[in-house]
Amino acid sequence: MKTRITAVLGFFATIFVLNAPAAPQKPNVLFIAIDDMNDWIEPLDGHPQAITPNLNRLAKMGMTFRNAHTASPACHSSRVAVMTGVRPSTSGITANVFKGTGPNWRKNPKLANVVTLSQHFRNHGYTAMGGGKIYHSLQWWNGSENDPDTWDSYFPEPHKPIPFQVRPPTKDVQAHEASCFGRRPLGNHLFGWLPVAEDDPGMSDYKVVEWALSEMKKKRDKPFFIAAGIFRPHIPWEVPAKYFDMYPLDKVQLPSHQEDDLTDTWDHGRRSWHQWVAQNDQWKQAVRGYLASITFADAMVGRLLDGLQQSGRAKDTIIVLWSDHGMHIGEKENWEKFTCWEESTRIPMFVVAPGITKAGSICDRPVSTLDIYPTLAALANTELPEQLEGESLVALLKDPKAGKRVQPAISSYRRIHGVRTDHWRYVFDPGSKIEELYDHRKDQGEHDNLAYMPEHQAILELHRSLLRKYTPVKTPEGKATPPKSFERLPNNRIRRTNYFPMAKAVAEAKAANKRGEPAPILGRKTAPTASKKPGVKKLAVIDPAREGKVRSGGNALEVHLTFRNQSKAKALIYWINTSGDRVQYNEINPGAEVRQRTYSGHYWLVTDHDRKALGIYKTENQDGLVHIR
Repeated sequence: MKTRITAVLGFFATIFVLNAPAAPQKPNVLFIAIDDMNDWIEPLDGHPQAITPNLNRLAKMGMTFRNAHTASPACHSSRVAVMTGVRPSTSGITANVFKGTGPNWRKNPKLANVVTLSQHFRNHGYTAMGGGKIYHSLQWWNGSENDPDTWDSYFPEPHKPIPFQVRPPTKDVQAHEASCFGRRPLGNHLFGWLPVAEDDPGMSDYKVVEWALSEMKKKRDKPFFIAAGIFRPHIPWEVPAKYFDMYPLDKVQLPSHQEDDLTDTWDHGRRSWHQWVAQNDQWKQAVRGYLASITFADAMVGRLLDGLQQSGRAKDTIIVLWSDHGMHIGEKENWEKFTCWEESTRIPMFVVAPGITKAGSICDRPVSTLDIYPTLAALANTELPEQLEGESLVALLKDPKAGKRVQPAISSYRRIHGVRTDHWRYVFDPGSKIEELYDHRKDQGEHDNLAYMPEHQAILELHRSLLRKYTPVKTPEGKATPPKSFERLPNNRIRRTNYFPMAKAVAEAKAANKRGEPAPILGRKTAPTASKKPGVKKLAVIDPAREGKVRSGGNALEVHLTFRNQSKAKALIYWINTSGDRVQYNEINPGAEVRQRTYSGHYWLVTDHDRKALGIYKTENQDGLVHIR
């Protein structure tokens, strides 16, 4: 009898095992990185005219993070942070580099042995493939910060990650150049917005997407991690004409902005870019080019979503889409990124996690691109590497209102840091000591700096403490004091004392051009473009007491400076911008040297590690050499 019962139990146990649900397979990951896309897209309501139907579709598939921010508003530092999970203020990588074939970031002691995101998935049984711009690279730069050893394969090549990109017809470029006056930012029409004489298949991003689609279709015995990098809407804003046609020039709306918005803020050093745009009446044309490039990038996202659906793997594939940073299109008289204000840090970020996210869900909590790595690792049920400094967002993916969130979103660029909480933004520049505080419930454009108002002292102290907690930055204490070149007004706002109004700068430039003279830049006369002299000239030191009385100007002649540190201590290198403020560029160890691209007529400052000025140097029409002793 006992034998018969055992046999019956064994029979039913066998049936139970055969009919039990199959163990869940590891999810695939489609990792979409978009370059320079800001919050103008439809799901974020940043610009009323943006046409992004595929990002709308993606938003309806999973979760939209409406308060997502980059860890660093520069391509290189942002992407290293995403792929390593290490905060820029921890690694010290807070800006772009152009040092040929990398990965140069692996020379950083804190990143030398970190497991990157693609490595992590390879280590857990995935095939990791990349294509396009994932680490820093450019269509016109013969260099890359990609790490080939962290991928199973890369398209088209690990150190040539962006396929060939066609440019606009030469006659169109020449005509546009001839219609403008003054020194155009960048060379080779890279700060430009003209259509190309190709349709989508002639674009480099199309080729990257085509590669990704082919990889999705392949039969595999392992789950995939596919990273697809879309270069547009990075400059130049050059896409097929049909995307420009979607935005008739006479109907294009400028972004919301406020005149003289920089009187109570840090100076980003790019007002000369805005002056050039304004004096040539190019703002609407540039907005049109950026909108067209956004819509082109959206079309590429649509092809990826279609391909995933057609592959039959959509139900077992996690999708994450993110942009490396936002983009100023004239707001605060700035172009591109490189600030810690909202337009530079706020990004599109979406996650679709089958079985976890709800279709069309929205999260308004502040999150960071630093959170992508731990989130994907957690969704794949893998152990999180020790180096990760972000937070897993899985709790928010399940419940965006009740889910736990501890950290604010912190962004760092060179020496500038921004802290974004639910309703506030704090910006601090340790160099000039200026502080900024904005209430996003009333001031989404960040026009009214409240940091120096006693009634907001508690909020100011809270954000100072958050910056100290998560970064090595030492913030001021007590009542905020206006820094040098600012005055406190009776209403406890502050105002820059050396501010040069943009309207005046544009009027002076137009008047000078009408007289046949070189256009002044923010009130400073510029010399006619000269020929570069051969050789290298040792630059004479200018008394550091002149700081505050000199501003960069000059002409469009590009030169290089070599800073050679012959002292026994670390030195800091600053560019003195067109407003006379310091902008930190480099640190040089004893015995080392740094080569810096600049322009004739620009001023550079060398300080010791405590930021005490050691000397000022002015570039001429020749490469220069600076000895630091």
